Amino acid sequence: MQEADAWVVIVPVTVGISINPLPDNPLQPYAQIGIGGYFGTSGRSEYQVANTVKTTTKYDKTLIAFGGFVGLGLDFFITPSFALSLGGKYHIVTFDEEFLTRQKDFTGLQVLLGITTRI
Repeated sequence: MQEADAWVVIVPVTVGISINPLPDNPLQPYAQIGIGGYFGTSGRSEYQVANTVKTTTKYDKTLIAFGGFVGLGLDFFITPSFALSLGGKYHIVTFDEEFLTRQKDFTGLQVLLGITTRI
């Protein structure tokens, strides 16, 4: 019997610009756009069981792609320097080769929830 586990991790290293059209309002919508590198690493473990002996074979693969993103969001300032943030980024990134999961297109939406501070 043979089983396999595969995974991919994508790390974006991007630069961008964000525009806030209502700078003095506690409710601040924003739009952003950016470009950069996307670093991906993939792993796969295959398990072979024969005569009650389990053999593991591991593989890994690292790839780099160039891509970009567009995004929209909303910051809600609770104090003049602290806000809760909700947003989304649409990343456009396709690697030249497939990872060990047989994927190469990672274009899609990233939902963001966090805090924002300003000085």
